[in-house]
Amino acid sequence: MQDMELRRSKRARRSTLPDFYVYLQEPEHDILGKDDPENFKQAIMGEDNERWLAAMKSKLESMRKNGVWELKVLPQGCKPIGCKWVYKTKRDSKGAIDRYKAKLVAKGYTQQEGIDYTKTFSPVSTKDSWRVIMALVAHFDLHLYQMDVKIAFLNGHLKEEIYMQQPEENVLDSCIYVKISRRHYVLLVLYMDDILLASTNLTLLHGVKVFLSKHFEMTDLGEASYVLGIEISRDRKRGLLGLSQKGCIEKILKRFNMMECVGGDVPINKGDKFSREQVTKTDQEKLEMADKPYASLVGSLMYA
Repeated sequence: MQDMELRRSKRARRSTLPDFYVYLQEPEHDILGKDDPENFKQAIMGEDNERWLAAMKSKLESMRKNGVWELKVLPQGCKPIGCKWVYKTKRDSKGAIDRYKAKLVAKGYTQQEGIDYTKTFSPVSTKDSWRVIMALVAHFDLHLYQMDVKIAFLNGHLKEEIYMQQPEENVLDSCIYVKISRRHYVLLVLYMDDILLASTNLTLLHGVKVFLSKHFEMTDLGEASYVLGIEISRDRKRGLLGLSQKGCIEKILKRFNMMECVGGDVPINKGDKFSREQVTKTDQEKLEMADKPYASLVGSLMYA
C-alpha cells in the first residue's frame, strides 16, 4: 500500500467553537455521550468504575508497549503540559453498550502555535469518498469488513518531516488506500481509528488484515454493519446496499423531546429569516425551549 499524505489542519486557533462545528468534526460523536464520565473522579466513583478502570489500564499498557513516554526529572525552566482522561462508551446499531474506551490526552490548548507546534492533523476520509466506496461495494458485490485501531494516535511520529504536495487541481482523498494483486483489489477507507476494508477476494482481504495487525494493535470487528453512526444493511443476492441513520435520528429526537413531532421535508423554509423579536420572552416560552439549545439542535441535524 502506498503511503498517504497527511491531511493537516490550517484553521485559525480560537478559544471556543460553536456546538455545530464540534458535531461536524467529531466522527465518534454520540448524541447521548453526556452520560459518559467527564473526569477521573466520576469514572472511579460511578457504577461502571471497574470497566473504566480496565479501559484505563488497557490504554496505559498500550502506551508502555509502544514506548510512548519515559519518566524524567523536569528540567529547570521547562513548563509541563497537563493531561486528562477522556471516556467514551461505544455502542452498536441497537444502542447497546459494545465496549468502554479511555484516552489519555494532553491539554494542547496550553501550547502556543509557532512555539510548541506548527500544525495539527488527523487522517479522515471524506464522506463523499465513503459513499463512493459503498456504491462500489454494492455494484461489484465486494466483501465488506471493518477494523478498529486501538491506539491510533500512539502510532504517530512527532519528528519533523517534509511532505511533497500533489499538483494543483489534482482532486484526491489521502485517506483512501488501494492494493491491487493481479485481477483482485482491496480498498481501505481510514476515518480516525475506524477502518473499512472492501475487496473482491476474501484471501486478499485477510492478508491485509494480517499485515495491519502485525504493525498495529487491531480489533477485528468482522463484517461491517455499523460505521460512524451509520447502519449498513446488504442484500448481496439482489446487489443492494442500504445506509441508515435511524438510530442517530432517534437519539436526536429523544434528546430534544421530539419523539412525537410531525415529520417534514426541511426544518425551515428556504429564505426564512430570524430576528430578536422571535426570541423567548415569557417564562412559559423559556420553559418550552429549555431543552432545545439552538446550536446543539442545528448541529445535530447537520451531523445527520
